[in-house]
Amino acid sequence: MQSPFCFMNMKKILFLLILFLPVAVFSQCVFSGKIIGYSFGRLYICEQFGDDSKVVETITTNANGEFVFNFTNQQVGLYRIHADNKDYFDIIYSGENIRLETSIRNMKSSMKILESAENQQLYAYVAQAELAEYKIGILRELVKIYPQGEFLTAAEKELGKEKAQVNTCLDKAIKQKNGTFASRYLSYFREINFNISESTDKKMNFLSRNFPMNDLELLNSNAYHHFIVSYLKKYEPSEYLNA
Repeated sequence: MQSPFCFMNMKKILFLLILFLPVAVFSQCVFSGKIIGYSFGRLYICEQFGDDSKVVETITTNANGEFVFNFTNQQVGLYRIHADNKDYFDIIYSGENIRLETSIRNMKSSMKILESAENQQLYAYVAQAELAEYKIGILRELVKIYPQGEFLTAAEKELGKEKAQVNTCLDKAIKQKNGTFASRYLSYFREINFNISESTDKKMNFLSRNFPMNDLELLNSNAYHHFIVSYLKKYEPSEYLNA
């Protein structure tokens, strides 16, 4: 049976889309913040295309962990900020000033967005999901090793509860303000659920209706990459492993 979502075809689609990517830019905006526990540390500001990061600037925090970067004619999109400890956090640049505070120990879960509506919407989900994913990871491992019995049942119930809370948090963040980059971006992190036994046409209709890949601005992010990988892991694990 022909796959309703061929990995190689999606690579070609993404390549064609980027050829027509509009250059949406804004005048200078300020990205500033403070990272507690990160004095005189380097920050690598990266454009994000899929899972690939391209460094556009390297800056250094001061003695208090504070930093300033001017966005000058950069494209709208998701930017990934890497630190020397291999951790990172994401921000959305859409033509507004961004001001934040976090800790070097847990940059995403400790994030406080002090200025920027887009990023407040983004971290309404990301900060909570980061905390929940740690617990979900532990519960998944317990479910794998527990024998049949009351402990396994309890672990499965708790796992389902945590996943439901994450999905609820995601839905609330998406609905905070429709049409924003954050809203459109987060929509590709929703769970993919359809009947695998349905016809290829029905599957394709479901995917195109719920996860349309026609938003050119989202090419400047990992949204489509996350969606493709999530689909392959769930419905075509052999193709994902061989990709």
